[in-house]
Amino acid sequence: MKILVTGGLGYIGSHTCVELLNNNYEVIVLDNLSNSKIDVKDKIKKITGKDITFYKGDMIDKNVLNEIFSNNQIDAVIDFAAYKAVGESIKKPIEYYTNNVSTVLNLLDVMKKYNCKNIVFSSSATVYGKPDSVPITEDAKTGGTTNPYGTSKLFVEQILKELEGKKFKAKIDEKDDRFCPACGAKMVKNFSSINNEIEIDECYSCGGKFLDHSELEKFRAEYKTAAERGEDVINHIFK
Repeated sequence: MKILVTGGLGYIGSHTCVELLNNNYEVIVLDNLSNSKIDVKDKIKKITGKDITFYKGDMIDKNVLNEIFSNNQIDAVIDFAAYKAVGESIKKPIEYYTNNVSTVLNLLDVMKKYNCKNIVFSSSATVYGKPDSVPITEDAKTGGTTNPYGTSKLFVEQILKELEGKKFKAKIDEKDDRFCPACGAKMVKNFSSINNEIEIDECYSCGGKFLDHSELEKFRAEYKTAAERGEDVINHIFK
């Protein structure tokens, strides 16, 4: 089974690629490298012993998408390709709506053309806006978003819900697909660094707080200790 992972060399995308390869899926990655590094591809192979098929490009370019789908029998798509900074989205709303919404419409159009009907969309806890209570439960009401990033994710959720059962098997699983990258990963045994940056952002899902400096320093210390012991450490979002 061939899976296209957009944004597959990023923080969450790369760890997803590792899990897919370890479960014997063929992985095709599309990434424009605007927020990732090409050497992540080699790190994925080092961890899994398997290659991915990589395309450098952007989903705003339908030619790239058509090339991928015409050269590969894609069975499903996991979409991680999005801008993701709340503060930046307020400064650059047009860029966020273009990159996070228009590109998904391009992707869906090409998927339809090639009869690929399965998509997993990586959403965000920001779709809940300012919730009535925290931690947020999966059945909490969405809407009332407070920034273009959250609104862009909510727009795509709505698009996919309207397509579900018609042209696509486009399922938003609130228990799994809405998360905050700063909190969504966890340390596990056999942990190896794919990405070196630790990002901190607003997270309502863990109590509406920022990850404070002491927590960050503790995480970095544990990370460094594991690396010095030569352990393989992967931050990933799977239970």
